[in-house]
Amino acid sequence: MKIKRLLAVVLSTALVFSMMPALVFADEAENETKETEVTEVAETTKGTKETEERKAKKEETSKPYETEASEKETEPSGSEREEETVPSETEPTEVQPSETKPSESEPAESSASEEEAAPTEPDETEPSAAEGEENAEAETDSREAKDKIIATGQCGDNSIWTLDGNGKLSITGTGDVYSFMASTPWYDHRAKIKSIYIADGITGYAMDNFKGLTNVVSLSIAGSVSFLENQSFSDCKKLTTVTLGEGVVVVGTAFQACTSLKSISIPSTVRSISQNAFAGCKSLTSISLPSNATAVGTSAFSGCSSLKTVKLPDKLECIYDSTFSGCTALTSISIPKGVTYIGKKAFCDCTSLISVTLPDTVTLIKSDAFMNCTSLTGINLPDSCINFGDNIFSGCTALTSIAIPSGSDRISISEFSKCTNLKTISIPKSVKYIFTNGLADCINLTDIYYMGTAADWAAAHIDASNKDVLNNVNVHYSGTFHSLTVKNIEGGGITLSKYSATAGETIKVKATAHSGYYTGGFAVNGIRYDGDSFPMPDEDVTVEPIFYPIIRTTVGDSLLIAGSILFFEITNNAIDGTGTVKVNGTEFADPNSVSDPDQYFGNIVIPSTVSFGGVTYKVTAIAPRAFMNLIYIKNLTIGSNVVVIGDNAFYGCTGLVKVSGGAGLKTIGNNAFARCTKLASFTVTSKVLSKIGTYAFNKDLRLKTIYIRNTVKLTKKGVKKALKGSKIKTVKVKKSKVKKYKKYFTKKNCGKKVKVKK
Repeated sequence: MKIKRLLAVVLSTALVFSMMPALVFADEAENETKETEVTEVAETTKGTKETEERKAKKEETSKPYETEASEKETEPSGSEREEETVPSETEPTEVQPSETKPSESEPAESSASEEEAAPTEPDETEPSAAEGEENAEAETDSREAKDKIIATGQCGDNSIWTLDGNGKLSITGTGDVYSFMASTPWYDHRAKIKSIYIADGITGYAMDNFKGLTNVVSLSIAGSVSFLENQSFSDCKKLTTVTLGEGVVVVGTAFQACTSLKSISIPSTVRSISQNAFAGCKSLTSISLPSNATAVGTSAFSGCSSLKTVKLPDKLECIYDSTFSGCTALTSISIPKGVTYIGKKAFCDCTSLISVTLPDTVTLIKSDAFMNCTSLTGINLPDSCINFGDNIFSGCTALTSIAIPSGSDRISISEFSKCTNLKTISIPKSVKYIFTNGLADCINLTDIYYMGTAADWAAAHIDASNKDVLNNVNVHYSGTFHSLTVKNIEGGGITLSKYSATAGETIKVKATAHSGYYTGGFAVNGIRYDGDSFPMPDEDVTVEPIFYPIIRTTVGDSLLIAGSILFFEITNNAIDGTGTVKVNGTEFADPNSVSDPDQYFGNIVIPSTVSFGGVTYKVTAIAPRAFMNLIYIKNLTIGSNVVVIGDNAFYGCTGLVKVSGGAGLKTIGNNAFARCTKLASFTVTSKVLSKIGTYAFNKDLRLKTIYIRNTVKLTKKGVKKALKGSKIKTVKVKKSKVKKYKKYFTKKNCGKKVKVKK
């Protein structure tokens, strides 16, 4: 009995000791729960207090006078931080029982310990409402700091201004903004202001309201502001983009000398562009004026040295003085039908201007209008244009031929001075006065085609001041030559090497397409020519250029490139099902021109067909250099009708990973996929591939194998140097062609040893 009692005591003692860990953990959990409750009360009190402080601050900043939100949120004290870190410090202790392997005799105790510990978990992982609010605020501190209003105040009877941490100056409310005679209320914050937003409801602002804001990069003005005040943004040297709302009617000289301005969208409601409106905006690259605009003021775009493309409205009536003077990047311009007047120096010093299309409504061109347009090779002056000022073509050193309009009565003083390459002039019988100063320095002038007789020429008044200029010129009289007339059409312009010629002479034609068009040849008295010259027939001729619009259409698999836009050019305009187009690139050739390049370029699908104007066209080619250096393309699928991939089509597409498709592909051009340094998969399913161009995969570091699944047309010549410079080690082809193609893909032919497998 004594032994049994002793054994019972020992077992009882052991059982107590074995249960001590669970009891200790239960006590610790209870103590921690109490500590957590105390912490929750403290945090709730602190959170409530801080929330009330924030509300008070917001109420202060909403007042219609300027305030500074310089107070910082109170950081927790050292003891509070210690209390907040207690749960993270105790977490390893709680996990320990579940991680420790229990003995077989203790499963019940282990599960009991876990069950007892379980109630503490929600307290530690699910904070109270006050704690949740405080944690959320902590997570968005940086965002709040940016969005937070740092200054505000009243700027009109019914309008206020606010400046947030992003540097956005917002003008909201209704009516006009005050004219601040001394300085604007946001003047002291001018260095912080990066963008300006004038909200709908604001109807006007004063001229000096936004001067001196040299760090502003973007501007948005609602359409409720109908007139943009003169010089109101003229000192915003970093301004790059401007958005104007529908409703703006007049663009004053608001953006004069905004030297960083690259783009601006002019709304359809604009009727007038004031004088000097964009003068000196040397970063502006293109401008499209709305169809309802009727006036573009003097010097409106003068000094816009990066301006390449201009679309003028159909309702325009005049081109005023110096409107485009100094636009040294402008290559072509089409003056809309209805314009009657071109002012002084309108295109003076446009040194890249090659083509000018004038309508038959122009009656007057004033002095110096095209002075120093050193790239202008020719210009077609309509017969309606009978009034000229002095020096209109002075310094046009590339001008080779000119025809004076029928009805003109004189060649003006210095009209063609310094036109050192001018070779031929066609002069109508109506010309009665020739001021030879107008031909000064025309040292290469060889032929004058005069529409009258020798007697008519003898009767014309030719001043003696520079008569020697005509000594070595052959004068051809009516009946010995035929005239050439150019018919102007939308899409571009052409110039001719001569505007009068004898039968059999070669007439050279130079066509220049305007933005959105490409050249499709020309017709002479209805007979089409595709080259750049034609033989003069024994009759008067009319030369008509042919320009096709570049098709812009949305194409592609909706899962891959919904919304991706490609350029297409018509190569055969037939409507019987044989019409063809080639892909000429993307809508956004420059990845920097879109906010998210991946959205547009991530996956490119070249379709088999596209429809335009009710006609379905086969997509048969990808133009040379079409996607060159477009680094955002990742996957390329080639349509089944594509026959040719042009030279350098995807050169430098360093983001391109995969190429597939091309069931009808015959030719892969030289360097077509060169320097696609991430390209790892290339599979072509064509049965008719006959040529892979020289260095087609040059410097493609990841491409080790190419798949030419079905082709039977490749030849030794067709793969010569095709793989040179690449890392390709294996070519997989149709089983029946393995033996044959091993002879083609040799070290001699590819510059390296390549395995050919099925």
